[in-house]
Amino acid sequence: DETAGICCALFHDRSDGPAFGKLVASQILYAFLEEYSGEVMGLGPNLKDFHGFHAKIAGAVRATIRPVLNKLQAGHRSRAIQKAMLVTEDAFVHTGTNVDQLALLANLQALLSFASELLAQRDDACTQVVLEGRSERTLLWRIERAVFIVVVTKAVRPVHYRMALDEASQMLGKICFVLYNNHLLGRAAT
Repeated sequence: DETAGICCALFHDRSDGPAFGKLVASQILYAFLEEYSGEVMGLGPNLKDFHGFHAKIAGAVRATIRPVLNKLQAGHRSRAIQKAMLVTEDAFVHTGTNVDQLALLANLQALLSFASELLAQRDDACTQVVLEGRSERTLLWRIERAVFIVVVTKAVRPVHYRMALDEASQMLGKICFVLYNNHLLGRAAT
């Protein structure tokens, strides 16, 4: 942040790529500045003044979900992507208009259970489900212990949005991996 004169150095696996590092580092920096903007601008901050921030890092990582979903929906020129959501064990993050979360979760659980049972009979696993509607297509991916849901219009061919979906899915996979292994975050900060 140029205004505060602070930067965030994030060490991560090179295979995660620079976009992942930049996204996570910027959210951590944003959370830090939101919490300590007064202390940072003052003279001579002491590191012990920021000791409690390690408890906020998991929340900052969780906050990276929304920018990924927003970029997917708003950044796609064809307007094929109508809604994007990520459902985790403890959060429901979505773009666009409100969603009936209770109905979605009830139907999602039943659908994924049925798909898993059906595929288990053939020693296979359910990683993606596609639901075809009259004018929309709903795509569901299992990512770690979360479900990535995207609603697209059938008027646009998948070739026009498939790469954006793959990129978002990979980025969300990296974020979910960190979130579901956040005990490592706590250990590193203490």
